[in-house]
Amino acid sequence: DAFNDARPEPFVVDGVTGGDVTESGNLAFLRVSLAGHMVPMDQPKNAVVMLKRFVAGEPMSGGEWTPNGSSEEKALLRGRKGKGGAPRRGGGGGGVVTL
Repeated sequence: DAFNDARPEPFVVDGVTGGDVTESGNLAFLRVSLAGHMVPMDQPKNAVVMLKRFVAGEPMSGGEWTPNGSSEEKALLRGRKGKGGAPRRGGGGGGVVTL
């Protein structure tokens, strides 16, 4: 299955990694960093960008991104999992959205 073979990519908002997303075809699994189950309350800008991309039919991964060289981002780019699950910036909780 193509989705199972897909690697997570950074979810980028204004050049900043806001989480990670795995996409294949019309299925996307998005983990928003530093957000609980109420992503719009915890990360309102990232939530708006996610909805805009969804409605427009754009890829969730977003546009330009500059890696900051953190070990979490390096692991993400290699498609490997970090401690306690998929890598995420900031080490906080992650809200999960499946579209």
